Amino acid sequence: IQAQAATPSPVPVSLTAFDAWIAERTHRRYLLAVGLTALAFLARLAVWPVLGTVQLFSFFYLPVALTAWWAGARAAVLATLLSLGCGLYFLREPSVGELSERMIVFVVISSCFILLTRRARGSEHRHRQLAKILESERAKLGAVIENLPVGIGVGDVNGTTLSLNKAGLQVHGFTSEADMLTQIERYI
Repeated sequence: IQAQAATPSPVPVSLTAFDAWIAERTHRRYLLAVGLTALAFLARLAVWPVLGTVQLFSFFYLPVALTAWWAGARAAVLATLLSLGCGLYFLREPSVGELSERMIVFVVISSCFILLTRRARGSEHRHRQLAKILESERAKLGAVIENLPVGIGVGDVNGTTLSLNKAGLQVHGFTSEADMLTQIERYI
Protein backbone atom coordinates (compact mmCIF):
# COMPACT_ATOMS: atom_id res chain seq x y z
CA ILE A 1 0.00 0.00 0.00
CA GLN A 2 1.40 3.36 -0.95
CA ALA A 3 0.37 6.22 1.26
CA GLN A 4 0.95 9.83 0.44
CA ALA A 5 1.47 12.33 3.23
CA ALA A 6 -1.29 14.88 3.55
CA THR A 7 0.06 18.39 3.10
CA PRO A 8 -2.04 21.24 4.40
CA SER A 9 -3.20 23.62 1.72
CA PRO A 10 -1.88 27.19 2.13
CA VAL A 11 -5.06 28.57 0.56
CA PRO A 12 -8.13 28.45 2.81
CA VAL A 13 -11.03 26.35 1.56
CA SER A 14 -14.12 28.50 0.95
CA LEU A 15 -17.27 27.62 2.80
CA THR A 16 -19.65 29.37 0.46
CA ALA A 17 -19.78 30.64 -3.08
CA PHE A 18 -19.83 34.19 -1.70
CA ASP A 19 -16.56 33.56 0.17
CA ALA A 20 -15.04 32.23 -3.05
CA TRP A 21 -16.31 35.21 -5.04
CA ILE A 22 -14.79 37.65 -2.52
CA ALA A 23 -11.47 35.78 -2.36
CA GLU A 24 -11.21 35.58 -6.15
CA ARG A 25 -10.16 39.22 -6.60
CA THR A 26 -8.50 41.42 -4.00
CA HIS A 27 -10.38 44.54 -5.06
CA ARG A 28 -13.70 42.85 -4.27
CA ARG A 29 -12.73 42.78 -0.60
CA TYR A 30 -12.39 46.54 -0.58
CA LEU A 31 -15.53 47.01 -2.64
CA LEU A 32 -17.37 45.00 -0.01
CA ALA A 33 -16.03 47.33 2.70
CA VAL A 34 -17.09 50.41 0.74
CA GLY A 35 -20.50 48.96 -0.17
CA LEU A 36 -21.42 47.83 3.33
CA THR A 37 -20.27 51.13 4.82
CA ALA A 38 -22.28 53.04 2.21
CA LEU A 39 -25.38 51.02 3.09
CA ALA A 40 -24.86 51.77 6.78
CA PHE A 41 -24.40 55.45 5.94
CA LEU A 42 -27.66 55.53 3.98
CA ALA A 43 -29.50 53.73 6.80
CA ARG A 44 -28.08 56.19 9.34
CA LEU A 45 -28.99 59.09 7.07
CA ALA A 46 -32.58 57.80 6.92
CA VAL A 47 -32.93 57.84 10.72
CA TRP A 48 -31.02 61.11 11.24
CA PRO A 49 -34.20 63.13 11.93
CA VAL A 50 -35.17 60.68 14.69
CA LEU A 51 -31.82 59.85 16.31
CA GLY A 52 -29.71 62.91 15.65
CA THR A 53 -26.27 62.39 17.18
CA VAL A 54 -27.46 59.66 19.57
CA GLN A 55 -25.74 56.31 18.93
CA LEU A 56 -23.79 57.91 16.13
CA PHE A 57 -21.54 54.98 15.21
CA SER A 58 -23.94 52.15 16.09
CA PHE A 59 -24.95 51.64 12.45
CA PHE A 60 -21.33 51.19 11.41
CA TYR A 61 -20.41 48.23 13.60
CA LEU A 62 -22.18 45.78 11.30
CA PRO A 63 -20.24 46.74 8.13
CA VAL A 64 -16.97 46.42 10.03
CA ALA A 65 -17.90 43.00 11.45
CA LEU A 66 -19.22 41.63 8.14
CA THR A 67 -16.24 42.97 6.21
CA ALA A 68 -13.86 41.45 8.75
CA TRP A 69 -15.55 38.06 8.39
CA TRP A 70 -15.89 37.95 4.62
CA ALA A 71 -13.03 40.09 3.38
CA GLY A 72 -10.35 40.03 6.07
CA ALA A 73 -8.63 42.44 8.40
CA ARG A 74 -7.29 44.93 5.85
CA ALA A 75 -10.67 45.51 4.26
CA ALA A 76 -12.21 45.77 7.74
CA VAL A 77 -9.70 48.49 8.62
CA LEU A 78 -10.87 50.34 5.51
CA ALA A 79 -14.49 49.89 6.64
CA THR A 80 -13.51 51.29 10.05
CA LEU A 81 -11.87 54.35 8.52
CA LEU A 82 -14.78 54.94 6.15
CA SER A 83 -17.20 54.58 9.06
CA LEU A 84 -15.24 57.15 11.03
CA GLY A 85 -15.53 59.53 8.10
CA CYS A 86 -19.25 58.88 7.83
CA GLY A 87 -19.66 59.50 11.56
CA LEU A 88 -17.86 62.81 11.22
CA TYR A 89 -20.38 63.80 8.56
CA PHE A 90 -23.16 63.57 11.13
CA LEU A 91 -21.30 65.55 13.79
CA ARG A 92 -21.60 68.97 12.24
CA GLU A 93 -20.44 70.98 15.26
CA PRO A 94 -19.00 68.47 17.70
CA SER A 95 -17.09 69.30 20.80
CA VAL A 96 -13.56 67.94 20.66
CA GLY A 97 -14.09 65.76 23.75
CA GLU A 98 -17.35 64.26 22.48
CA LEU A 99 -15.85 63.53 19.08
CA SER A 100 -12.65 61.95 20.34
CA GLU A 101 -14.49 59.85 22.95
CA ARG A 102 -16.94 58.45 20.40
CA MET A 103 -14.21 57.81 17.86
CA ILE A 104 -11.99 56.02 20.38
CA VAL A 105 -14.83 53.78 21.51
CA PHE A 106 -15.74 52.98 17.91
CA VAL A 107 -12.13 52.20 16.93
CA VAL A 108 -11.59 50.00 20.00
CA ILE A 109 -14.78 48.00 19.41
CA SER A 110 -14.07 47.71 15.67
CA SER A 111 -10.53 46.54 16.41
CA CYS A 112 -11.95 43.88 18.72
CA PHE A 113 -14.29 42.74 15.91
CA ILE A 114 -11.38 42.55 13.50
CA LEU A 115 -9.08 40.65 15.86
CA LEU A 116 -11.74 38.21 17.02
CA THR A 117 -12.91 37.55 13.48
CA ARG A 118 -9.37 37.02 12.30
CA ARG A 119 -8.78 34.54 15.08
CA ALA A 120 -12.07 32.72 14.39
CA ARG A 121 -11.35 32.46 10.67
CA GLY A 122 -7.85 31.17 11.46
CA SER A 123 -9.30 28.55 13.79
CA GLU A 124 -11.87 27.59 11.18
CA HIS A 125 -9.16 27.21 8.55
CA ARG A 126 -7.02 25.12 10.93
CA HIS A 127 -10.04 22.95 11.77
CA ARG A 128 -10.64 22.25 8.06
CA GLN A 129 -6.96 21.39 7.60
CA LEU A 130 -7.04 18.98 10.53
CA ALA A 131 -10.27 17.41 9.28
CA LYS A 132 -8.62 16.75 5.90
CA ILE A 133 -5.57 15.23 7.56
CA LEU A 134 -7.78 13.08 9.81
CA GLU A 135 -9.79 11.83 6.83
CA SER A 136 -6.59 11.00 4.97
CA GLU A 137 -5.22 9.09 7.97
CA ARG A 138 -8.51 7.20 8.37
CA ALA A 139 -8.37 6.18 4.73
CA LYS A 140 -4.78 4.95 5.16
CA LEU A 141 -5.67 2.98 8.29
CA GLY A 142 -8.74 1.53 6.58
CA ALA A 143 -6.61 0.43 3.62
CA VAL A 144 -4.07 -1.21 5.94
CA ILE A 145 -6.75 -3.05 7.94
CA GLU A 146 -8.60 -4.11 4.80
CA ASN A 147 -5.46 -5.66 3.30
CA LEU A 148 -4.08 -7.42 6.39
CA PRO A 149 -3.80 -11.21 5.99
CA VAL A 150 -5.47 -11.63 9.42
CA GLY A 151 -9.22 -11.39 9.87
CA ILE A 152 -10.25 -8.24 11.73
CA GLY A 153 -13.80 -7.35 12.55
CA VAL A 154 -15.61 -4.43 14.15
CA GLY A 155 -18.62 -4.98 16.36
CA ASP A 156 -20.87 -2.98 18.62
CA VAL A 157 -21.40 -3.35 22.38
CA ASN A 158 -24.19 -5.88 21.77
CA GLY A 159 -21.81 -8.21 19.98
CA THR A 160 -23.19 -7.56 16.51
CA THR A 161 -20.55 -7.67 13.79
CA LEU A 162 -20.60 -4.44 11.87
CA SER A 163 -17.77 -5.04 9.42
CA LEU A 164 -14.96 -7.45 8.55
CA ASN A 165 -11.86 -7.01 6.46
CA LYS A 166 -11.22 -9.23 3.40
CA ALA A 167 -9.46 -11.95 5.39
CA GLY A 168 -12.24 -11.94 8.00
CA LEU A 169 -14.89 -12.34 5.30
CA GLN A 170 -12.98 -15.30 3.84
CA VAL A 171 -12.56 -16.96 7.24
CA HIS A 172 -16.31 -16.81 7.86
CA GLY A 173 -17.22 -17.80 4.30
CA PHE A 174 -18.72 -14.50 3.15
CA THR A 175 -18.17 -13.03 -0.28
CA SER A 176 -18.82 -9.40 0.70
CA GLU A 177 -19.87 -7.24 3.64
CA ALA A 178 -23.39 -7.14 2.22
CA ASP A 179 -23.43 -10.95 2.21
CA MET A 180 -22.20 -10.92 5.82
CA LEU A 181 -24.93 -8.50 6.93
CA THR A 182 -27.67 -10.63 5.34
CA GLN A 183 -26.38 -13.89 6.83
CA ILE A 184 -25.41 -12.58 10.24
CA GLU A 185 -28.54 -14.06 11.85
CA ARG A 186 -27.04 -17.54 11.79
CA TYR A 187 -24.30 -16.36 14.17
CA ILE A 188 -26.64 -14.62 16.61
